Amino acid sequence: MKPELASEQTVKNAIVILATYVMYMTSLRTSSNLHSFQIARLPLAVCIFCLILFGPIAANEQAEGQDGDDSNFPWISTLDSGNWQEKLWGDRELRRNGSRLLKLEKGLHFLEQTLSPQNDVLIAIHGFGAHGYEWVYPLLTLDNEKLDTYFFRWAWGRPTERAEKLFLNEFKEMHSSRGESLKKVHVVAHSCGGTVIMSVLESLPKDMNFEVHVVASPLGGLGIFTVCDVDLPKEIPANIEVTQWKTQQHLDSVYLYFPWDTQDAGLDGIEVIDLPERIKGKRIGHVRALSWVADQIANPNTAENDESTPSSGASQ
Repeated sequence: MKPELASEQTVKNAIVILATYVMYMTSLRTSSNLHSFQIARLPLAVCIFCLILFGPIAANEQAEGQDGDDSNFPWISTLDSGNWQEKLWGDRELRRNGSRLLKLEKGLHFLEQTLSPQNDVLIAIHGFGAHGYEWVYPLLTLDNEKLDTYFFRWAWGRPTERAEKLFLNEFKEMHSSRGESLKKVHVVAHSCGGTVIMSVLESLPKDMNFEVHVVASPLGGLGIFTVCDVDLPKEIPANIEVTQWKTQQHLDSVYLYFPWDTQDAGLDGIEVIDLPERIKGKRIGHVRALSWVADQIANPNTAENDESTPSSGASQ
């Protein structure tokens, strides 16, 4: 997409969103529902969500294309999370470092410099409006000598069906290149990336095992905001384990204003874990949730400096 066209589309999106909200609020003034703040919160939430996240769409379309520049490729060995672990705040250098992930072409990218056919595979899937820096610490934390790590880059702001098809095609190619030695795949998906992986569960190969983690993902739907649509499976395949890590809605800046729990999938056969409120004195919101979960996956049964303990619900 040309830059001017991307910018033009972003403006059009904003106009449509605001116009919809104005018309909705006008209708409320003439109805008996004016007193209902819960009803009014929905369009307000959608407007805020869209205006915050639609902005980066143009950059999302323009930033890719640096795979050929080996010196700037985001190899795992070149990523540096700086003081993120201590301060849980992304400084300028971390943001620059992580932005390389979002400059990749759309598709599945191998982040190691050497492939180990005997290893399991880790696939990281970013969310809508991703910046890249939020993945640096999680990738460094999750990657180990027994895993080959990949990053799936997809076009947010477009129907997720495209991302789902791309993922399946790219996964097939990756599987073919690694041969029959691949026995297990670990997937960590953040935000709307979780809707991508959950929508393709039933289409994944049956001859290997999958361990899927979805973090702060709107599996319960976002109403009229259809960019992150999810097609939940009727049942979880026997070779797939799914863990859903839910932020606390009142602390998640993306889902805060929705009058329902956007993360509530109501899906049988998955483990649901509610994240604590804080870590090291800082709120565990939409972005920090990913780092907290990475720590839990890499080091199970640890909850360092948490001010409250996460609760694990029975498989739903």
